[in-house]
Amino acid sequence: MSYLKSILFSLCLFSFCSCTQLLSGVDQAQNTALGAVGGAALGAGVSAVIGATSSTIDTGATMLVGTVAGLGIGAAVGAYYTEMEEESEREENQALIEANRAVILEQEEEIQSLRHSITEETYQLEPDTALSEELYIGPTLGNPYR
Repeated sequence: MSYLKSILFSLCLFSFCSCTQLLSGVDQAQNTALGAVGGAALGAGVSAVIGATSSTIDTGATMLVGTVAGLGIGAAVGAYYTEMEEESEREENQALIEANRAVILEQEEEIQSLRHSITEETYQLEPDTALSEELYIGPTLGNPYR
């Protein structure tokens, strides 16, 4: 019986470790591992209580079954928690992107409007006299008489 328990434990440990390598990130693997450990402890505790209250059930076998069941369920809950956490973060980021997009589009329209007004002003023969303080009419680089 102890040989069967060690094989079952090794199989569960191997499957759990191989599943954590497939997860997308460190946080997800950590939360899954924490969930698995917590689930295994809770499963072992509950099954030990069940096994201890009944005289016909083997307490050790019940604890082993409870540990294995708790391990799987806890790992699933930990992975689900991480996925929901990441989904919430993605939604927050998407809302921020949409808010920034509106600001960027508004600034882009303003830039296009300024470019258009500058282009229209350069085609005029006379510059706008209201901007005379901002216009430079002094000597320029280069010699025009060469």
